[in-house]
Amino acid sequence: MEINDRELNALVSLLDDTDSEVVDHVSQKLRSFGHEGIPVLKEIAEQNSNDLVRQRVNDIIADIQSEYLVRLLRQWIQTGGEDLLEAALIVAKVQYPDIEDHRIFSQVERIIQYIWINLNATLGPIEEIRAINKVLFAELGYKGNKEPEMEPDLAYLNTVLETHLGNSIGIGILYVIIAQALDLPVYGVNLPYHFIMAYTSKWLDEEKLKEGLFDDEVLFYINPLLDGVPFYKAEIERYLEKARINPDRIFFSPCNNISIIKTLVYNQMCCYEQKHQPDMEAKMRALYELFD
Repeated sequence: MEINDRELNALVSLLDDTDSEVVDHVSQKLRSFGHEGIPVLKEIAEQNSNDLVRQRVNDIIADIQSEYLVRLLRQWIQTGGEDLLEAALIVAKVQYPDIEDHRIFSQVERIIQYIWINLNATLGPIEEIRAINKVLFAELGYKGNKEPEMEPDLAYLNTVLETHLGNSIGIGILYVIIAQALDLPVYGVNLPYHFIMAYTSKWLDEEKLKEGLFDDEVLFYINPLLDGVPFYKAEIERYLEKARINPDRIFFSPCNNISIIKTLVYNQMCCYEQKHQPDMEAKMRALYELFD
């Protein structure tokens, strides 16, 4: 849709009208300009001295952004969910709409290149994971937050890259992105209350991966909260027994990217519920409903 600055300004000037029907009509018209209209709306909001108008414009911008992210994530799911980095950024933009994708891509690519220098064809799977761990945790200083803290920033990719601190899903997503970019068959595993990774004997069929029944292909697991330390099935069994959770096969099986992002969105939704932020919880719920 073509955006006319004069038309936008004329519409915005009506947002402080005393007639609620006028305000609703104008708000709907402004929303119809979509994501392309956001830069102009932001400029108008910054320049407008009327607090009520400014607040209403910002609310409209937030609505447009939310609808846009829902559309992007729906498209990502419908097209197979191949790019984990792309989806992680879509989710992060719910909280941080002004993320510049190219900056995140550059940060991740630098880490990948740094690790790639430390890999060679003679390394076995355990040695490959140790090479990643050496760079990511020992040299770059990334670490997992072991406290059961319901803090959304611990899972957003941009804040994990900025602070070098994340929870299991935050560090885990970064780890999977890096490992797969290095052509290593590392997948996420949705263990209850704790995201982990699995190094498999081969690349797994994407269609069958949806079923989550590939535990027999796992060579070992990787704990993102313990600096990427490898471990084995028996430790998961002990974890489930201690938590009094039935050892369903899916808790041992690699999952696809769509399942990983579903877990991320659910985690963030629960965090905002716990922090009593209903608006943010509702935005995450709108994303979560796309997976049903």
